[in-house]
Amino acid sequence: MRLAQAHANVYMDLAGDVYTGGVVEALVREVGTDRIMFASDMTWIDPRPQLGCILDADISPEAKAKILGENVVRLFGLQI
Repeated sequence: MRLAQAHANVYMDLAGDVYTGGVVEALVREVGTDRIMFASDMTWIDPRPQLGCILDADISPEAKAKILGENVVRLFGLQI
């Protein structure tokens, strides 16, 4: 998190773990919503628990939309 706070070109993803206890909210508070992305990173497990952590987080619908896709589209310049 400190690296992302110090460098505007560092992005964070929420892959590979189930984030509970306010972790998503803390990341949004400390880093902002523009550089956090959802990523499953594990094709052998069900990604729904990770998605649930974001969907259940106490953050705005706009923040959830950015984390769940808008940031990736912007970062990679995707046309969708």
